[in-house]
Amino acid sequence: MEAKELNTTDTVPQKYRHLTDAVLNRPPVLFRSFTREDLSGFFDSGVPVEYVMLEEIKPNGLPESEVTGYLVLEGMIEVRRNGFVIEEFRPGDFIGESFLHVRNMHRCELRAQMSSVVLMFNRAPVLEFFRNRPEKLLRIFTLNVIESQHRHIYNLYLRIAECAKQREEK
Repeated sequence: MEAKELNTTDTVPQKYRHLTDAVLNRPPVLFRSFTREDLSGFFDSGVPVEYVMLEEIKPNGLPESEVTGYLVLEGMIEVRRNGFVIEEFRPGDFIGESFLHVRNMHRCELRAQMSSVVLMFNRAPVLEFFRNRPEKLLRIFTLNVIESQHRHIYNLYLRIAECAKQREEK
């Protein structure tokens, strides 16, 4: 099955506005210092994409280096590496938060565990968004990236410890 990229102009279609509004009401760590207006503007630089259960999340015809990240609006996205689940992302979670700093990131396999909607962010529109905002916004975003990555590393550590414990019990 092919992911369904929704046709957009400058803003998220009304059909998905309630999903972005839910994230605006409880912004993830990555965006917590953004004003509601700036965060809404950032969301408008993304493209909503629908995925069916078990469909792999891919950059839909773009070079992988141009896809910067994904914001889960609905459903659940699982991240796998070498066949192991290393993280699960739910509505409000952002995948790929270091996209402005690292090009051609080594990606893990992303797969929708149920019907899901994500905002796919491409590098060029995101960079344009930040060019049109005060430098302070980029600095705030950068600090939030560091904190968000720390949280992901901690969660990965917990999963590794859990797997090691399960192996010892066998």
